[in-house]
Amino acid sequence: MVAALERDLGLSPVGAAARIAAEEAAGSAEARLRAELGDRFAGAWIDAETHELTIAVTDASAAAATRASGVLARVVARSEADLTAAKNLLDRAPAPPAVSAWYVDVIANEVVVQADPAARAAAGAFIRGSGADPALVRIEGATGRPVPQFTVYGGLGWGTGLSATCSTGFSVSRIAAPSVAGYVTAGHCGDQGETTFATGGGAWIPQGVIRGSTFPGRDYAWVEVTDEWTAYPLVRRQPGISQLVQGWQEAGIGATVCRSGIVTGWRCGDITAKNVTVNFDEGTVTGLTRTSACAADGDSGGPYLTGWHGQGVHVGSSGSCSSGGTAYFQPLVPILDAYDLRLMTVGTGNTPPVIRNMNCQYMGRFTMGCLVSQYHPDPVTIRWTVNGTPRSAWNDDLSVTGPCGEGGNSVRVTISNGSGSATASRSVQCTGQAP
Repeated sequence: MVAALERDLGLSPVGAAARIAAEEAAGSAEARLRAELGDRFAGAWIDAETHELTIAVTDASAAAATRASGVLARVVARSEADLTAAKNLLDRAPAPPAVSAWYVDVIANEVVVQADPAARAAAGAFIRGSGADPALVRIEGATGRPVPQFTVYGGLGWGTGLSATCSTGFSVSRIAAPSVAGYVTAGHCGDQGETTFATGGGAWIPQGVIRGSTFPGRDYAWVEVTDEWTAYPLVRRQPGISQLVQGWQEAGIGATVCRSGIVTGWRCGDITAKNVTVNFDEGTVTGLTRTSACAADGDSGGPYLTGWHGQGVHVGSSGSCSSGGTAYFQPLVPILDAYDLRLMTVGTGNTPPVIRNMNCQYMGRFTMGCLVSQYHPDPVTIRWTVNGTPRSAWNDDLSVTGPCGEGGNSVRVTISNGSGSATASRSVQCTGQAP
């Protein structure tokens, strides 16, 4: 929490720790005074700068008692109970689309209704129709309406109809702009362009769109989720417990591998063979990895991990989790390559970077450009050289341009993090002499 406060609120470690301690003490004091003051209690808040607690009360004697306990007090006209009663009336009234939210503002000692600035009349009618006293309510302009937010990560159920027929794989984002988010899964679960559905807020609702799908030959797909869904670098192990995804690193034959699926949950086994071709009824699929982890119908698309590293998505199995069997997964890297995706990770830096591709070309006017892409999105350092000479202007950038000399130019890039490095080189032919 201290680290998050440093990042999001610009606090120092000492300031963040002091704020947490002050707010914990304020919470205890508020609970005690709320019980002691009863109907005279009118709300409480913490000052963002001083971190001091203020209690609103309805009479002078309550204020004196509050100050005697070492807490700031403010005398106001209405109790918390009065304002909550007015807000409850609004809760029971049908709200027009122009009204986006309403709440008790304890600092201002009134109820606030947020609405489109151009629809004040509709907001006023809503307040009067609820039976709440308009004198207690302030209309506040607000642009846009909040939308529900749902989460998606590996091992959850999804389908192209109103039931779960497959499992979500690893969370990903598209490398090309705009960098939308989603997840990878099995190709046989749906066709490109189909709408996906999943459980959100207790209901089966639209989730996203299948942007790419391949089956047979290979068996992979990726789903772009809508703005209402947030993808996380997690894999479900059981309700309330998830596994972090820290990167990808291919495991060898004999390594332990675990998978997650909506039907059989978290199951583990060993990698027993690689580059396997499986002959499904719909056709053959090549490049699969065979494991002894059990699975069942509905687990397709779910993620396989070794430790914290992604391995692939489930595509099929024989046998069952009661009798044992064989399961196959589509390795992760070909999926990322096929759809230009980046694996979403917690960014720990414990996986060495791997260069996916490097393209360079002469762009005319004594200029050449290079683009390099890499699998692991952890913080990295990027260093470029041309004909052995460092190009400082090209450092720490995946897409670069710069002057070139006549004839062949040797361009080299090294991407490194705390766990290792990767290097690639290309030759670029330039037709003119750099000025």
